[in-house]
Amino acid sequence: MKIRVVECGVVKSQSALTGGQSLTLVAISLMLVSALPTVAGKPLTPVPDGLRAEATARNALVIEYHVREDQILITLRKSERGDLTDGGIRRVVRVPCNRTKITSQVRLFRQQIVRRDPRFARLGRVLFNTLIAPIQEDLAEERILVVRPDDSLAELPFQALVTPVGQYLIETLVVLYLPDLGRDVSAVNSAGEEWASPVNRLLALGNPVPAGRLIADQLVTERPNVPPPLPEAELEARVIAGMHGHQASDLVIGRSATEKAFRELAPHHRYIHLATHAVSNARDPLRSHFLLTPVGTDTEEDGRLEVREIRLLQFRAEVAILSACETARVAKAPNERATGLGLAFLEAGCQSVIVNQWEIDSRRTAESVVLFFETMRKIGGTGPIRMATALRLTTLRSIK
Repeated sequence: MKIRVVECGVVKSQSALTGGQSLTLVAISLMLVSALPTVAGKPLTPVPDGLRAEATARNALVIEYHVREDQILITLRKSERGDLTDGGIRRVVRVPCNRTKITSQVRLFRQQIVRRDPRFARLGRVLFNTLIAPIQEDLAEERILVVRPDDSLAELPFQALVTPVGQYLIETLVVLYLPDLGRDVSAVNSAGEEWASPVNRLLALGNPVPAGRLIADQLVTERPNVPPPLPEAELEARVIAGMHGHQASDLVIGRSATEKAFRELAPHHRYIHLATHAVSNARDPLRSHFLLTPVGTDTEEDGRLEVREIRLLQFRAEVAILSACETARVAKAPNERATGLGLAFLEAGCQSVIVNQWEIDSRRTAESVVLFFETMRKIGGTGPIRMATALRLTTLRSIK
């Protein structure tokens, strides 16, 4: 079970970066998205490889993008209190840019990465010059970049933008995302109670048996249009459960990975790790879903954990790791706000989610997720800043 933390495999670019340097690109598709307004945590300590973990939200700069027809407004916010949603405006930058053009560039950039096209670096530089260069002097004194994207920029992997010296942005900064959910959905639950971390540490759900592989009580692994099994996901879930302690973890795999099991267990865990296939529905995003194990003919147990069902749950998790393809995708249905699989977990009360921006390689992802939890344990601290730092260090280990 691998969360595609890295894009579609490996891309080799012989001359796209500075000095003809040959770089192996492990696609940086994993992104951490947070909903909590206040993310100041305990100071973090250096990790064994010598990379110092960034301290708190006081080291963060919030950048809000507003895409207009002929320009992009970039608003920079900074708060000494560590409140990422209530920081004062430092300045506003206007960048001349055509909406149609930037939308096309974002789409092409994603396609080039997915297709392993070495020309991605050239376009990554162009996008950097448009979106980051105008405020680069403000980033010189910061360690953490909090992005609030707008319009087509919600589809852009900012981490993979290429700096003038040929580095990925993630190599210079911690990057996390702060979506506009329209309301604070994580500080209190629907009953008005203050958020409190649950006692149970981890729910690891992996490698369910979707409809189509369950026939006459037998597993069928080779059928047209049937999602393949994810043995790496099952192994990953077992390893992570062991890391957190089996007595404090719930491991749900294979046929046991049903919607009922998820609904009953997920609200009571600090970490949620969901490793399965996902289906994104752009026309009806409320029907986007994770594939779990169906039970009989019960419509509530059809093995499709949909966005509309996730929204009704009440999570108290610090983070949900959604190890499936395109869990970062966002779409808007008529008379609905923009939503998606990742946002649904935030709307239901998770502090943060780690989502994937495109299709994933389960083997590489499994290794990355295990490394992420190991890194998070080593650096200590709490909150989204800590997790974004751990994710950055994990990514750096992948691209070096």
